[in-house]
Amino acid sequence: MLDGIDFSKINLSDMMGQIQQIATKVKEDGANQIFTSKVGGGMIELSINGNSEVVDLQIDGFRLDIPNEVPFWFWEIFRNKVKSLRKDAWLVGEIWNDAREWVGNKYFDSVMNYKYFRDPMNDYFITDEISSQEFTSILKSGLNSFPTQASQVMMNLLDSHDTFRCLESLKNDITRYKLMIIFQMTYVGTPHIFYGDEIGMRGGYDPDNRRPFNWKFERNQEIIFLRKHFQKLIKIRKTHKSLVFGKFTEI
Repeated sequence: MLDGIDFSKINLSDMMGQIQQIATKVKEDGANQIFTSKVGGGMIELSINGNSEVVDLQIDGFRLDIPNEVPFWFWEIFRNKVKSLRKDAWLVGEIWNDAREWVGNKYFDSVMNYKYFRDPMNDYFITDEISSQEFTSILKSGLNSFPTQASQVMMNLLDSHDTFRCLESLKNDITRYKLMIIFQMTYVGTPHIFYGDEIGMRGGYDPDNRRPFNWKFERNQEIIFLRKHFQKLIKIRKTHKSLVFGKFTEI
């Protein structure tokens, strides 16, 4: 509760209006407190608390939804507060387009890398809309747009809750899907696995792409091999630091 604003049963369609109210309130009060969130009883409860949520739960960071609909000054305040509690906390914003003004020491450490990873991956591996030369050019543009430290922590996703599932777009072409995963796990940035991708879940337009997790995946031998493919690549990436801190070179 914040001065009469009750977040225990909030209508999601009114969320942005409520956040704008909070942002104004935080600015007026000098931003001595920050957002925390809890999920329970099927409800989203937002509150403005002290430090305990970040410190006690050892939260690694925040993925921030549609931050471009909230004023820049708010995210500057938010960043300063979070970093004061945990210096290595990862702040990643959901920015679909050019994110250069968002990434740095003022707002976010990185963004969901739609523009310079997900989109070119889709256009090259799935739809064949671009050539290998165009694909490489887009990737290099992304790497040249940000400091090395930011590129290394870009949220490199193949799909998300806002897109078609990758295998859905591939029409269940698992061989090509495995090639995409190999590239994802060996490219500059931080690979992001949307729940269920590792077991080949499919789905089209929202909410189809948000189906419940398929706990019966072990009945499908091909899916078991796909999951092992993920596990093997993750292990390789963790073992070889060059895949985490190395550079991208066109051959």
